[in-house]
Amino acid sequence: AGIQSAIAISPTEIKVKWTLSSSEDVLTYRIFLDADFNVLEKEVAGDVAEYIIQERIPGLTYTIGVKAVDAEGREDENVLAISVKMPSDLGQ
Repeated sequence: AGIQSAIAISPTEIKVKWTLSSSEDVLTYRIFLDADFNVLEKEVAGDVAEYIIQERIPGLTYTIGVKAVDAEGREDENVLAISVKMPSDLGQ
């Protein structure tokens, strides 16, 4: 599992996509808003491979990461994160 893309789709929204894990142990995915995987945005079901982060601040840059989580609550070792600069408005 790991993040594939993170794209600003509006001044306040980021569409995040990731690869589903081949492991049957994965129950959920956690979407994080920082490179250190400390700021949890959302936890989604294990069969979901995309999520739209909302209510971000236009003009700021966010670093997005995704980790698979097993039944014991253990996160995968993935460290890949993608930075996204939010447009100031729709024209940028």
